[in-house]
Amino acid sequence: MVLSVPDLSARRVPDLDVKSGRRSTGWTTVEVFDLASWAFLLLPLGPLSSALLRSGGARGVRVELPVTRATARRRRTAEVAAGLGLAAGAFALLRGLIQGRPALVALGAVLLVAGALVATVGLSALWVRGRLVEEGVQLRGVHRAFADGVVYVRALGRRSAA
Repeated sequence: MVLSVPDLSARRVPDLDVKSGRRSTGWTTVEVFDLASWAFLLLPLGPLSSALLRSGGARGVRVELPVTRATARRRRTAEVAAGLGLAAGAFALLRGLIQGRPALVALGAVLLVAGALVATVGLSALWVRGRLVEEGVQLRGVHRAFADGVVYVRALGRRSAA
């Protein structure tokens, strides 16, 4: 599904959670980047992906998406878990290498892999993925009710413009 940046900025989207399809209770701001197809399939929208992409010099566009408190809470919890796994893994791996402790190196590697899996596969199951395309923002993993609502809002916009 592709949404225009002006429509997202003006909140001309259905008042439904983008992931669950339930009535939204708020909005969350995400940064969307121009991504290669493989990265689009791998990276969900969120601060971890944004930090990774910004570290490579990419510049994104901030957009707002409707969410429920439950979706926002699940997403934040998974992001924190992924971040902690990555940080703890890197710390354990580095400490194990410095101290020459193979068990700590192995634990660090396991934590790094677990954090990376939560940051990619786990968050993709809990949240949407998105990228900039010529027509706007392409979203993947949105709920069917949200997608149907977008079609309805667009139809209303065309009728009122005519």
